[in-house]
Amino acid sequence: MRRGYAPNNAVLAIVGDIDAAQAAQRAERYFSSWKRRTVPEMKLGEAQAVRGRKVLLVDKPDATQSQIRFGNVGIRRADPDYFPTLVGNTVLGGGFTSWLNNEVRAKRG
Repeated sequence: MRRGYAPNNAVLAIVGDIDAAQAAQRAERYFSSWKRRTVPEMKLGEAQAVRGRKVLLVDKPDATQSQIRFGNVGIRRADPDYFPTLVGNTVLGGGFTSWLNNEVRAKRG
């Protein structure tokens, strides 16, 4: 597993009450010894579409909300329409700030 991690194949995200100079100083202190190296390319096969139907019910009596999800193989990340599709899904139904959630939950109860 370690062979897939290298500074030239990683992103460091720093959040919190810290300014850019402090963040750079700490990143240098903790990660300067981490050296670049060749990372093997991962080759994944094409995902197979789901055939038939499957229902998975998770009974959680203490839950205050429910979720219903439908899924199958979607658009490939390499597809030029991937990010526009991701944005569209988020706007229409991808979370509590989505149009769909606002319409169904907030307006119609």
